[in-house]
Amino acid sequence: MRPLTIQEVVSATGGRYCGEERLLLSTISKVVADSRMVSPGTLFVPIIGERVDAHDFIPAAFQAGAACVFSQRTLDCDKPYILVDSTLMALQRLAAWYKGQFSPRVIGITGSVGKTTMKEMLFSALSQEFCVFKSQGNLNSQVGLPLTLFELGPEHQLAILEMGTSSFGEIDRLARLGQPDDCLFINIGNVHLEFLGSRQGVFQAKTEMLSHMRPGGHVFVNGDDDLLLGLKRSREDVITFGLEKHNDVRATQIRSLGLSGMAFTAVWDGGTCEITVPVPGDHMVYPALGALAVSLAYGMAPDAIRTGIAEYRPIWGRMNIQDLGEIMLINDAYNASPSSMRAALDVLGYHTGRKVAILGDMYELGEDTERYHREVGAYAREKGIDLILCVGGLTQGMAQTAKGRHYEGKAELWAQLPGLLQPGDAVLIKGSRGLEMEEIVQKLQNLYGWHETQTH
Repeated sequence: MRPLTIQEVVSATGGRYCGEERLLLSTISKVVADSRMVSPGTLFVPIIGERVDAHDFIPAAFQAGAACVFSQRTLDCDKPYILVDSTLMALQRLAAWYKGQFSPRVIGITGSVGKTTMKEMLFSALSQEFCVFKSQGNLNSQVGLPLTLFELGPEHQLAILEMGTSSFGEIDRLARLGQPDDCLFINIGNVHLEFLGSRQGVFQAKTEMLSHMRPGGHVFVNGDDDLLLGLKRSREDVITFGLEKHNDVRATQIRSLGLSGMAFTAVWDGGTCEITVPVPGDHMVYPALGALAVSLAYGMAPDAIRTGIAEYRPIWGRMNIQDLGEIMLINDAYNASPSSMRAALDVLGYHTGRKVAILGDMYELGEDTERYHREVGAYAREKGIDLILCVGGLTQGMAQTAKGRHYEGKAELWAQLPGLLQPGDAVLIKGSRGLEMEEIVQKLQNLYGWHETQTH
């Protein structure tokens, strides 16, 4: 982060400074919204959430060395702070101002599933030729995206910003902050239906990004998605990627390499190349095609793009395949939706030995929650999964259609799990973020003595 003065922060946010005037020239070297991450020179941004008001942690932040804090109310202290109407909006205004100090070309990414995978694969490809900034991890929210922007620097030629949403208006605010030059849409799925109502609602929420797109760029879309393909008919700046013949960049001769990955021949107007993706699953062809489409538009040579895709490595909780010795662990625990559950079960199906699926609740599916869980259970059974263990309050129907076992909670599951596994098993773990299925992942890693260097 480029150091800022408190005076610059005040000017960027329009807040009212409270404190000694001489401290306005004090330096801010870090911006955080978690008081546990505060160190000397930090600007602490206390966000008011549904359950926690982080204003309660302002004293702890100052004690840890915070140089300044935002606050929505007057503080009874002698420390410098900036009074604002909304700490969240002040954070976003400051991030927008900070981003404006640099001039990278911005690629905005969104979609229902696979946003982070797409971002990481595109980063791997573009980094072969450009200095690329990317939003960190899954920081794609109203708080996460502005926080990650403070890592942007003058050396970055490109910036890849992942934008997530669960309700209308959120992508609009993030895109206003990011001001993308190019937009990439991965898919429109049945997610967050509790708030967005339908796939059409999801499409409407995701495409809010387009209203803040700068002129002269491209819109890259998965042309196999019926709703996204509609953009091709209404805009002249759309480049499609996918498996169907109508796409501008498409995959042919798709081959599975088992749990080692996928391979395919990419074809576009005037070119072709062989692509290897080092992660299994047919669904991994799409982020590879998206990375190829964007990189070609940016003038990169196919060989460099191919190298970048081959060097892609998934981040934690997203199709990490770990050899634990007696079992093979497929850690896809970060989140879950109906489509991503099916994709993960497809990957598990590549294993030649006994297949075990540990599947958790899928949240925010609205009135059709029961149906979606039952459909996933039926799909698991159709795939020939040998042992299906369903955990959580929403998975009773899934367990019934899967002919599997149901556990109300993770503790109940873990009490039996070690005795159910056999040498040679491949074990898939997947569930919605709120269920924290990584606890099962970590317990299995500890049980089998796994270490970080053993990741496949």
